[in-house]
Formats: sequence, C-alpha cells, structure tokens
Amino acid sequence: QCSITSKPFSINMDHGTRFVIVLATATSVYFFFVLQDGYHGVSNRKIKGFLPIRQVTAKYSTQSVIQNNLYGCTVRTPDKSLLPDNIKEGKTNRKERHLSFPTDYQTSVVEIINPQKYYNICDNIAIRIQARGANGSMKAYGGDYFRIKLFTEKPGYSAVGPDYFFDYENGTYVALFTLRWTGTVRVYAKLVHPSEAVEILNRTTEGSASTVFTFHGEFKTQASDGKNHSEIVICGVAPFEPPMCNVSATQTHGPWFCMYPKNKKLSCKDWTTISMNPNSRKQLEGTLSTQELAVFRRTKVHLNTTLLPSIEVRGTPPNETNLPTCNLPSVPPTIQTNGYFYNNSWRPLNCRVNHFEDNDIGTCLQGKSIHIYGDSTGRQMYDYLQASSRCVSSQNHPYMKSCEKDNLSMQFRFHGPPVRGRQVIPVKTLRYVAEQIDDL
Repeated sequence: QCSITSKPFSINMDHGTRFVIVLATATSVYFFFVLQDGYHGVSNRKIKGFLPIRQVTAKYSTQSVIQNNLYGCTVRTPDKSLLPDNIKEGKTNRKERHLSFPTDYQTSVVEIINPQKYYNICDNIAIRIQARGANGSMKAYGGDYFRIKLFTEKPGYSAVGPDYFFDYENGTYVALFTLRWTGTVRVYAKLVHPSEAVEILNRTTEGSASTVFTFHGEFKTQASDGKNHSEIVICGVAPFEPPMCNVSATQTHGPWFCMYPKNKKLSCKDWTTISMNPNSRKQLEGTLSTQELAVFRRTKVHLNTTLLPSIEVRGTPPNETNLPTCNLPSVPPTIQTNGYFYNNSWRPLNCRVNHFEDNDIGTCLQGKSIHIYGDSTGRQMYDYLQASSRCVSSQNHPYMKSCEKDNLSMQFRFHGPPVRGRQVIPVKTLRYVAEQIDDL
C-alpha cells in the first residue's frame, strides 16, 4: 500500500523508515530518497531553463515516433503539412534587437493554421503567433518568451503546453498540440517577456545582479566590559573588495561574503543575522536605462485570442483505467510536457496516477519519519502533509517546522543563503541542504 516502486529496485517503506524529500530552486532540481537501512538511491536531473515544452528549430525533424499510445493518442513527429512552408527562416541576432521596437502584445497576432468545423480526439492543431511591434510592423528576429495552452473551462481541462513549439527566429512561432479531450476548446496565449527583455534579463543575471542584488548581515557581540556592539553591513554571493568576511559554507563551499565591519570590536565570527536589502530592487533597476526599463511594461500580458474560431472536438475519450499505474523511473525522463489537468488533477499521458484522500495520506505516513528540505515549495508540501495527516505542530517557523502525531514525525528545514523576504533571520537557522543531509 505504501511502497515506492522503481526499476531496477523496489523499496518497501516499512515501520521506522526515514523518507527525505529535497526540493531545490528553479535552476536545478534534485530528489533524494535516503533510507535508514543504509541503502542510498539517488536520482539526479539538472534542469536548465524552465520552458516545459519541446522547443525546436523551425527545420523539420526526421525523428520517428516519439512515444506510443500516450493516453490513447500517438505523438509523432509534427505533421509537415501543418507547418508553414512559405516562411523564410531567420536568425536571432543579439545586435539586431531594438529597445525602441519591442514585441507588443496588442498588435501581435494569434491564428489557427488548420481551422476545421470539427476535430476528433488525437487530431493535431497548429497555432501560429506572429510577433509585431507597437506600430504593427513584423518582427525580424525571434527569442520572445511566449506561453500558450489549450483549455476548457467546464469541466476544467487544461493542456499546459504544446507538444512542439517552433521559433522561426523571424518573429513567427508555431505551437502544435494533440487534442486529448472532447468539447469546446479555447486558446490562451501570453507574452511573458519580449525578446528584448529576455536579453536584458540574461545580461543582468549573469552580471550585475550578483553584485547589486545584495543582502544585509548583522554582526553583534558583547565586549568584556558588558557593552553590546553591533553593525549592519552588505552581504552577497560575490566577493567584495578587501577587507571582507568570507563566511562561505565550510562543508559545501556555498559562496557567501560580507563587508568587514568598521567597528573594531567586531570580527567575522560575530555574524548573527541575514536579511534582504530593501533597496536591492531599486539599485538593480538603477543599472538599467530608462529605455530598458520601459521594455518590462510589456511583460506578462495576454494576447488577444477572442477572434479565433471555435475549436469543437468530438470522439470518445480513452479509458484511463486501461493505463498502467505510474512508477518512479530508474532514469529521470526528458523534461517535457507529459499530460494535462482535469478538475485540478494532473493526468499523465502514459500512466495512471493514484489520487489520495486525506485519510489515505494519514494512513500511509504512519510509522514514518519524514524530513523535507528545500525552499518555499518544500514548505508548501510540508504544510499540506501536516494538515492532511493532522500532525500536531511542535515548531512552526517559516524556516523550521516540525510536528508529531502518534507514530509519525515530520520536519521541514529551509536552505542556506541567499533567502528572499523581509524577515531578519538568525544565521544558525539557515544551513545548506547538503550539510543537513550529511548531519542526518
């Protein structure tokens, strides 16, 4: 009932098993399953970027069938007839981007390439986005960050991303979807960032953000005469001009540096708290020109899809019960969209997920010692499991939580610096996840 099955091994979560979950930041995700009996099974997949789609060049791929029988449909290489053959491919050139001519959500056009009166389950639909500037002129290069999905409001279907997304690098984009449910389907498209903003973000995160987006560190001590001394200095992940305090993690070497306190009564060992510099955003914006800042007024906006023709899908939906139960793969799969939502429930395309009620969760967690490490995502997981199992809190801090109930214990621990937020955090409560696992 409460087993984690994987190939090539199977783990039965017996009484007393220790279960560790690690959720890291958006740049990389690691899952650790650490068992008390000494077996360590580590599954590691690093994710670069966070577009949950297969984004490929405009050239037609010769790859054959990708995955068979995904929820009743076969996903093959894109139907070449759906791809525009009269579009001349461009090439995104960083020097060609014009800040005075960013992609505009109001003039950009969304259209269905293969409109039909009715579609059938498993049919493909192709949606094109033509990026334009504020004056309606066509863009000459690509690199815009669009999000596009299909959805049905009732009973609540949503495909979170296309099977394929093509950037022709000349302002033209094509998204290919496989239709997987019946009813009236609508298109949702959003311009997350124009390519001009993407360029600025890349440049900022690679350079000035590490030195401008800073934190405060408080150094505090009590002198031999009983007088208290304290000073707040600037800290961050990048080294400062000497003299400075290198307070990086000794075990993991996670980088962290602070300016050396001017008060001669204080030294690097007196670092006690960390907080985010409230002026960081203003300082970071200060590294951008007025024209660059104006580009970000066109971000996270919806494109007009109200004029698109209705998408009516007919047919018999596949029977979910015919799918096998989802298992933990021995090798992490390629990061790609692999399912859709139905009534707030995730439905994979190639297997069937078990759905648990609160009582099931409480029963399954009995006899377990659960340790969750990571960021706010891990904290949300802890809060959900704690409430579902009615585990009684014995410690409830944003960065350190724990609870106990009958034969169940659960705890959450936050990662080390940097940490966003307005709270002033004692240094001793923030340690790198790898250090905490070593201690465990």
